[in-house]
Amino acid sequence: MASSKIIDYKSKELMARLHRELKYPEEYFPYIGHDINHDDVFNNKVYKKVIGNLLDDKNITRISDDSAFIDGSIDRLLFKGIKVNGIKSHIPIAKDKNAVELYVPRHRSLYDYIIHMPVHVHFISPDIIFLAGNNLFISTFDSLLRNAGGFMYLREDTFLKRKGLKKVFLSKDRYIDEVFSAYIRREMFEGVNENHDRMNLVIYPENEKDPVSKIRKGGRTKSGRLRTLSPLFFDKLKAIAKDYQVKLYVTAMNISFSKIPEAPYVVHPSNDAGIGGKVRYFKEQYFSMISYPHYAITHDDAKIEACINYGTPELLNPEDFKSVRDLLRFSKSLKDKIGLLESIFPVTFLYRVLDEDSELSLSVCKERMKILFDYYSSIGVDLEKISDSKGNVLPAMEIIEKSIKTINTNPSFSVKNIKISKFLEISSDRIISHDPALQAWYANNLRHLDSTHQSQE
Repeated sequence: MASSKIIDYKSKELMARLHRELKYPEEYFPYIGHDINHDDVFNNKVYKKVIGNLLDDKNITRISDDSAFIDGSIDRLLFKGIKVNGIKSHIPIAKDKNAVELYVPRHRSLYDYIIHMPVHVHFISPDIIFLAGNNLFISTFDSLLRNAGGFMYLREDTFLKRKGLKKVFLSKDRYIDEVFSAYIRREMFEGVNENHDRMNLVIYPENEKDPVSKIRKGGRTKSGRLRTLSPLFFDKLKAIAKDYQVKLYVTAMNISFSKIPEAPYVVHPSNDAGIGGKVRYFKEQYFSMISYPHYAITHDDAKIEACINYGTPELLNPEDFKSVRDLLRFSKSLKDKIGLLESIFPVTFLYRVLDEDSELSLSVCKERMKILFDYYSSIGVDLEKISDSKGNVLPAMEIIEKSIKTINTNPSFSVKNIKISKFLEISSDRIISHDPALQAWYANNLRHLDSTHQSQE
């Protein structure tokens, strides 16, 4: 293994003393693996700040056997309300001992993990794990992720260290080729514990170039766009599924938010690497999981609304992928399905209306809102949050005022020396945006709908 290109040591002897490689893929499992313990999750101080008693029965209203509403405003929680759609078809699969399900959500916030996992456990099944980047497994967040079902994806060659275990080294290539495949084989297809329970899996396979390093990698969207799905994971799962008589279902998902508090960290990326990068990730996670939830308790406009939309599970036949072209076509189709599960909130809608204009007259803004609303309605996107009781677009000023209250309500913080107290404001009958990078990021959240519509025509 060419470790020297990763670690700048000239002495092979010194390098051998600093790290060791494990012989079998399974020996890496304690380092990368999840440690599901829902009781520990529920008692975790981070979980209590972010989720609290959100899933108490008093907060949940079952709209139908396929959807539910969780009212967080009752208990002064970070999340004002969460709508969950598409529950019904996944429960029979979760109960089927001869089936597993792969969920593929859109990935744009740290709250993707922290909301989806407990909601899924409550409404569908506790037998679910998820893949998260190694940069998130730091400090107190490490145990929270692992106890919730998170296991580690390596974005680069790295040292692995866990309490009570010796430090080891693992290359990204070996992780993908051997360790990931072996882990998935055991957890999803062979089953674990005395009951041989098979775990369902959540992955976030979106892929784009990092704005600082220009290296193509995974993680949350840095541009705001719904990105191309890496076929790597589907190819690996297809190969494993061929070896087992287990039904593998694939489900598109989309988790939409009224506001994403950590977005400034993403759109104004740090140049820090190494320890500096780790510190940045820690600050970002601390802000999202500790500082912001504490702030939202006393600032009503800072509370977040969310929609979790499950798509229809589709049985994956490994024989369908007879060529690379088939695999790419499958990835593109799945991406389009994820995109059409979007729920549009006022902030994202208004920034898309502004498009690339830093300011816009209220009259032009109103005209653009009507055009965009009618277009999104024609392709069947969820418009409940910007609609009135009759299904028409809300008055322009109502959408603008809601957006301004939501996006401008923040605790004081700065990212990369950028500190803006007002992201949006109205002045002289014009709506004005003060952070072009943040504006582009939110507007880009909806641009995939244009290409999705074109591909259907």
